[in-house]
Amino acid sequence: MTNQNENSTTELLCNLFRIKYFRDICLDFFGIEKEFIDKILLEHISTQYSTDDSGIPDIVIKTEKMKCYIENKILINTGLQENQKINYPKNLLEFKGKSQEKHISYIFLIPNSYAHENEIDEIINEYKDFTKKYYWQDFLSYLYNKELNIESPIIKEGLNYFSELVQGVIQHYPVLNPREVVIMYNPKTIYEVLIFMEKIRKTIKGSLEIVIDKIGKENYSLGDEKETRWGQGYTINYKNRNNIIFVGISPALYDQENGIFVYSVAIEKKYLKENIKIDEFKHYSDDEGWVYIPIDKNLFVEDDKEKIIADEIKKILENVFEKNYKE
Repeated sequence: MTNQNENSTTELLCNLFRIKYFRDICLDFFGIEKEFIDKILLEHISTQYSTDDSGIPDIVIKTEKMKCYIENKILINTGLQENQKINYPKNLLEFKGKSQEKHISYIFLIPNSYAHENEIDEIINEYKDFTKKYYWQDFLSYLYNKELNIESPIIKEGLNYFSELVQGVIQHYPVLNPREVVIMYNPKTIYEVLIFMEKIRKTIKGSLEIVIDKIGKENYSLGDEKETRWGQGYTINYKNRNNIIFVGISPALYDQENGIFVYSVAIEKKYLKENIKIDEFKHYSDDEGWVYIPIDKNLFVEDDKEKIIADEIKKILENVFEKNYKE
């Protein structure tokens, strides 16, 4: 599994479903009734399956009398596609028709603190009879408690992979490596890192308040505070869209061009035009739907850092975000 993204996680989960007792336990967790589970064969399970509406659900399980879509999100900021909101539930309803014997299920598997959970809740409210959401953290705890990792080395490796990759998941049986043990016995270092992160968040918040005052409160507003290993900072709301811009430190980007994007403004790509024009700014696009524009880390040590950083953020918003924003 070389590509650490949602597609690789989906493929692995789908392959593990080939193991019948693992599949049965998982589908039971997702609320599928035993009478339908017992009818599922390998050929009924697929990934990257194209629906009639040209959408591609992550995992499709389809028998003569049951159809289930599983949408997998492992990163807290990955957005939802229009197909996931509209076409997939309609496709499932078309399969069911007026039959009382057919079962349909629409499942979202998401991490805790998923940024677009409110959109999923709206889908659930509209299609409450067959749509549910489950959290990766609860799902993994459930599987570990079933001791499936003991039963099979393949399942053990799979669960370990999920636990390491899914944002916010803590391994059920965490094992500290030697470097982490050294850190554990040096609480001063831990304390200093926590203080550092708190200072970063406060600086970003102060800078964004200046930006919003200058650029106009009618369109921009301060969003949520982010405090995870993937991001430390704040989001920005724009017009009627919440948390579509993140400003802060993203430690996971340390290996992108020698860490230049660690301090950055991140914009969700789905709100930008397809042919974005930001050549005058260095930028990095990841596979999960975000464009990162760096903020010079040296600005954080200036005496008037909040104002200086605010000027840099304002320049990025006006020349990158607003010029490329898609209504």
